[in-house]
Amino acid sequence: MKKDITTPLIAAVNALVSLPTAETFLCEGKMVSFDELKEILGDRLDLTNKGLITSHVRRLAASIKKHGEVMVPILLVRVGNKYRVKDGHHRLAAVKLIRESEPDLRISVLATL
Repeated sequence: MKKDITTPLIAAVNALVSLPTAETFLCEGKMVSFDELKEILGDRLDLTNKGLITSHVRRLAASIKKHGEVMVPILLVRVGNKYRVKDGHHRLAAVKLIRESEPDLRISVLATL
C-alpha cells in the first residue's frame, strides 16, 4: 500500500527538481554560439534557406562583424522533433556565414517547446 502512494509522489517531486535540459536552456532566451546551438539541437535544427536574400545576409554579416553579438532573439519553434526558424532566418544565415572568422560570436536564441 505504501509503495502505491509514494511512487507517484516521488515521480512528481523528481519532475519538479530535475535539472534543466539543453532544450529548456534555449527556452530562456540564452546567448549561445552557432556551434553550441548546433551541438544542442544537432540534426533537429532545420536550417532550410528558402527565401533568403543573399545581399541582405552579406549586409547583416558585415554589421554583425562590426558590432558584435546578435541581441535580437532568433525564434525557433518546435515542430515534431525538429526546430524550425520562425524569425531570424537572415540573421542566422549571417552568423553561419561568419562563424569561421568569428567563432566566439554569441546569438540570442529563444525556442518554444
